[in-house]
Amino acid sequence: MWAFLLLLAADPEFIRVDSGTLRLDDAAVRVGTFLISRTEVTQAEYRRVLSQTPALTAGADRPVERVTWFDATRYANRRSALEGLRPCYDALSRRVANCNGYRLPTGAEWTLAATPAEVTSAHLRAGGHQDIAELQGTTRPVAAGRPNARGIHDLAGNVWEWCEDWYSPEPLLDSLRDPQGPATGVARLIRGGSFLSSRGAWNKGFVSSQAPDRASPFTGFRVVRQVAPAAVLPPPDAAWLSEFALPATPQSIPPVDPAQVPALRRAWSDTLGLLPSAASVPTAKPVRHLRESTWNGTLLDLEVEPGWPARVLLMEPVRKPAGRLPVVIVPYYDVDSPAGANLGGRRAGGGVRAFARLAVERGCLAVAIRWFGEGDGEGYDEAVWQLARRHPGLTGLGKVVYDTRRLIDYLVTRPDVDARRIGIIGHSLGGKMALYAAAFEPRLSVVVASEPGIGLNLSNYEAFWYLGRRRPDQRDQQELLALIAPRPFLLIAGESSDGQKSAAFLRAAQPAYAAAGNPAHLGMLNHRQGHSPTPASVAVAMDWLERFLF
Repeated sequence: MWAFLLLLAADPEFIRVDSGTLRLDDAAVRVGTFLISRTEVTQAEYRRVLSQTPALTAGADRPVERVTWFDATRYANRRSALEGLRPCYDALSRRVANCNGYRLPTGAEWTLAATPAEVTSAHLRAGGHQDIAELQGTTRPVAAGRPNARGIHDLAGNVWEWCEDWYSPEPLLDSLRDPQGPATGVARLIRGGSFLSSRGAWNKGFVSSQAPDRASPFTGFRVVRQVAPAAVLPPPDAAWLSEFALPATPQSIPPVDPAQVPALRRAWSDTLGLLPSAASVPTAKPVRHLRESTWNGTLLDLEVEPGWPARVLLMEPVRKPAGRLPVVIVPYYDVDSPAGANLGGRRAGGGVRAFARLAVERGCLAVAIRWFGEGDGEGYDEAVWQLARRHPGLTGLGKVVYDTRRLIDYLVTRPDVDARRIGIIGHSLGGKMALYAAAFEPRLSVVVASEPGIGLNLSNYEAFWYLGRRRPDQRDQQELLALIAPRPFLLIAGESSDGQKSAAFLRAAQPAYAAAGNPAHLGMLNHRQGHSPTPASVAVAMDWLERFLF
């Protein structure tokens, strides 16, 4: 309701900027609708609210300058109070949730306001601003130059403008919806340049920083008010799901009879040598606590078996959304790659495989779990040998199922977890882990597997750390997909382990999905660029999880 009233109350002092998408640091960032002041805050307006004018260059219609970041937030709070609005900053100048008053723009909001269409960091660095003032000695009256296409003045030149974010010299996103920048820092972000700024490429897109307690004759500010936050991606509809329709291929794989699903579950359970579910909740022993700019982490050992813990990394968003969190589980060789961080594992580094980091940016509790083959021995050989001594008949993929079950047994006891919204995503080995875990763990509600080899002949399932001699000859993994039905499953293919040939396996599982009323929830995306996922395919995979989990 307040957003509706805000629209009615909007006046010519403000320009409405409708929700949009920015391409920043190779990620699509959604920014909500907001009102931004048409001009920088003038000295007359600053005096009206705070009864002072600290500017070096006097002029009622010139921008106020020589104000600290704290002065700017104090102005915003005082103006909010004068107009009966809820101030946006607390006593420590931290953002108050769900405020409807004035505040400084975030870096993302400032960027969206700076151009009328989708913009990129490269565009700004290349001089995408308008109306850069030539070198001159003082500020000029606000609105003296021409506005940008939105009708906003002086987004480039006149004075640098305080933004709300802490400054980070490295690409850093705390969220893909309404990012607010790093949670901590030393300097605050300033944007736009001053009356001394020239067009040179060395100006780096007129992005800079300043200590928040520093007052400069080159820096002022403008304010915003939020109308509506960036929306969560809508639930899947027919048009969106049609993008993942299975390609037409010769149907060489026998389709699964939905009536046979219970028998198939028993047969595969025997193949894997599955252990019975445990009655107790596994204990978790913290190993290390991590504080990053966008997430807080706990590295822990989860006692999935007595004496044989699984290494797990829990990643919580610094700015948690209200309510219980959806969960995204990311199985892989280690926990380092999913987090995109060096945590002492054997395969540090994430790149496009840093699914857990991407999930936490979307407001999920991201949970990376290390594969037992990396953690239970010096190498795969030793880990599998010890597994066989403890549990004769249990395959490596059966161990994956068991560890995932135990992880979920622990997660659902956490008060911040929504047990109805737990997804899983994995690549290569992790894709196999996601496939098998979902087939036998109904608490997983949505699945993405990248290049797992969806058919037994498409990858090395005969390896002793997967199925070994238990690899079946008369069955194939379309039956596992049928066990997952009707839960949403997306295959990411690259024409390596998976590709056009994989579609036949998915099509063979379609009867099980159709019987459950969700035939379109079985989808495929083929980026055709090899085994590693592409950035675009990863973005689609994360969209798939978000649309089904939120």
